[in-house]
Amino acid sequence: VSAFLFNCCVPETIEQALPQLARLTSKPIGAMPNCFAPVPTDWSLSGEHGFVPIREDLRPIDFAGYARGWVDRGATIIGGCCGIGPEHVTMMARDIRKHQNMHHKDGQKPSKRRRRMMEN
Repeated sequence: VSAFLFNCCVPETIEQALPQLARLTSKPIGAMPNCFAPVPTDWSLSGEHGFVPIREDLRPIDFAGYARGWVDRGATIIGGCCGIGPEHVTMMARDIRKHQNMHHKDGQKPSKRRRRMMEN
C-alpha cells in the first residue's frame, strides 16, 4: 500500500474523516470525492429511491475550498470521482497553487512532495 485515500464519498465526509486518517498513518493521504447528493439512510440498490442525483451546490469554486482544507490537513493526493469534472479539478489546482504560494513568501521552500503536487 503506497497511500490511503477516501474515494467516491461526499466532501463533507472527507472533511470529517481526513484528520483521523492522518493520525493513523505516515503514508500519503488524499481524497477523491464525488458530486452526489448525500445518500438517504434507507437507500438500497433494490429500493425505490433510484439513482442519487448530482448535487447543484458543489461548484468548482466550492470544490476548491474543500480541497484547500484537505491540503491544510495533510492531503497530498486530491482528485475527483463521479460528477467531479475537469472544471472542478482545474479550479482546485489553481486555488491550491495560489494558496501555497501565499504561504511560502517567507522564503521557505515547499517540501519536495508539495512541489511535485504544485507542478502537476
